[in-house]
Amino acid sequence: MIVRRAPDFGNNTALNLYIDGKHVASFTYGRHYEGMVPAGDHLVTARQGGTLLGSAKMGANRPAQGAHVGTASFMVGAEARGKGVGRALAEYVVDWHRRSGFRAIQFNAVVETNTGAVRLWESLGFTVIGTVPEAFRRPSGEYVGLHVMHLPLHLPADKVLR
Repeated sequence: MIVRRAPDFGNNTALNLYIDGKHVASFTYGRHYEGMVPAGDHLVTARQGGTLLGSAKMGANRPAQGAHVGTASFMVGAEARGKGVGRALAEYVVDWHRRSGFRAIQFNAVVETNTGAVRLWESLGFTVIGTVPEAFRRPSGEYVGLHVMHLPLHLPADKVLR
């Protein structure tokens, strides 16, 4: 598996994600779709051979006075889950934010029942700093909480709250 920077998509370029020949999602990137990949953001893909397994988009969590805290969003195809794709993307994201001078990473919406994701982020040093009750509706109709998770990047490891 290779994690690398995605190509410059230019204007109105569609990216379709296929896992084992099944279309699972579409993205549209480009300047026309302002906010999808804002200036200064970084997009990477995880591939095995010619197969796109997942992607991560990272950058500032908020503009202006909040731009020193990073965030990221991820997509891993269902067939690629449990095979290290999420961890490879996650480690890349943490390293990229450190190299880019961010003081922390904040995830605003980690579904509390997505225990694989929560365990992954905790294994990389993130902590749950709060949970918004019933903020996510599962396909079953059940409402579950969304965790806000945080990783300080400027503190020595022994000073990070756990």
